[in-house]
Amino acid sequence: MRLPWDEIQSNAVSFSKRWEKARREKADEQPFIIELLGVFGVEDPYRMEVQEERATEILKLYTMEGDLNVD
Repeated sequence: MRLPWDEIQSNAVSFSKRWEKARREKADEQPFIIELLGVFGVEDPYRMEVQEERATEILKLYTMEGDLNVD
């Protein structure tokens, strides 16, 4: 399911607020990635055989558009 851009933006703002004070980089790595994929509508990242291609497509799409900043 593709999310509308305004919902992705809203999800991204919520995501960034939840993670702005994260300090345990290694310990939080997996939850961070799972929640990041959720911003784009990936509901169950553990079904990667189905969703890996979709997640890759999403990240490529938004980085190519220049709308995703990752520090």
